Amino acid sequence: MKQVVALILLAAGVWLISDPAAFSWLAHPETKAAPADAHFVSDVPRIFAGGVVEGAQREVSLQFEIIGRIVAIPVVEGQSVSAGELLAQLDDRLLLEQRVAAQQQYQLAVAERDRLVNGEREETRDVTRAAAQLAAVRVQRAMADKERAERMFARKAMAQDEYDRFRFEYDIAVADFQRARTLVTEIEANARRDDLDIAEAKVRLAASSVEQAELMVEKCRLVAPSAGTVLRIDAEPGQIVDPEHMLSVVTMANTAALRIRAWVEELDAMTVGVGLAATVVPEGRSTDAYPGTITWVSPRMAPKSYLHHSPGEHLDVHVREVLIAVPDAHELIVGHPVEVFIDPSIQSTSTEATPPDLPAGSATPAADAVWNPLPSNDQASSAPNNRAATGQSPHAGAATRKAVR
Repeated sequence: MKQVVALILLAAGVWLISDPAAFSWLAHPETKAAPADAHFVSDVPRIFAGGVVEGAQREVSLQFEIIGRIVAIPVVEGQSVSAGELLAQLDDRLLLEQRVAAQQQYQLAVAERDRLVNGEREETRDVTRAAAQLAAVRVQRAMADKERAERMFARKAMAQDEYDRFRFEYDIAVADFQRARTLVTEIEANARRDDLDIAEAKVRLAASSVEQAELMVEKCRLVAPSAGTVLRIDAEPGQIVDPEHMLSVVTMANTAALRIRAWVEELDAMTVGVGLAATVVPEGRSTDAYPGTITWVSPRMAPKSYLHHSPGEHLDVHVREVLIAVPDAHELIVGHPVEVFIDPSIQSTSTEATPPDLPAGSATPAADAVWNPLPSNDQASSAPNNRAATGQSPHAGAATRKAVR
């Protein structure tokens, strides 16, 4: 038995000496090999990164902005929706009544303003003018009575108190006439500027109340912000939702085109750049490989948050986020974890250099700021020989860089 163990150890030692790649595997047990149909032809070590499938844009978690009871969810998971299509509806009966009340208040404010601008009715104007004419006639009669009383009082034919009565009646008739004439002037005059300002302010205030009521009614409708697919529904009809305690009601994404979001660990962060070729392998389907191209790299590093659960995976590291366009990935599922193998020696022929969710023709600051570490074609072909001449191991570098030949 001891002789068998000794022979096994001897064979293992010979294998380690004859195959330098075995030392790399021992040093980096999390190393993953590219699939057989990846067709890598360069001897430059490949970069491995964990990633996930997502739509043309990030997943969007939608929720209501107000508290209410859900009365309808007319969509189901997996359903394709268009922009503006109803996803969920809250009970809006009370808000509809409030909107009607606000509209009535607005109409009342407008009517009061119009009445102030137009003035009194023509019939009211006629009545006021007639009252002024009647007051003028009474003044004339009182004046005649007063003059007759003065003559009689001068001849001692009228007592003092009788004369005073006629004089006071004349003064009263004059005062009534002045009041009637003032009423006519007031009715026929235009509205004062400050009164008009007050009326206009009331109209604007009522209009604002109507707009607020309409916005509250609109907040009872949860609609799709863009065309896409409903990925998840986290509520049911009859449930009361509170935006302060509920994360989402519906989650959707634009699945018209799929892309890969991957995270390259810090030791390989300076090696990746826009335009590099990549191969995407879905987890659980190691025989499937999808060619892709890096279209965007993040301008910053961030702590690692996505785990691909590989043996020996480093956790306390920083990563650089990249987006990979995969034209033929229609079979993939949003959220499916994938393994990404990036070849730093192969520049894709694709000219796309912006993330798929950015407008066409718009420059990406991150892409413009990416340093291109790739050597020229001559330097790339002689790179392995240069490392051999300097004694550098072809497997030195990041812990996540994979020496896949």
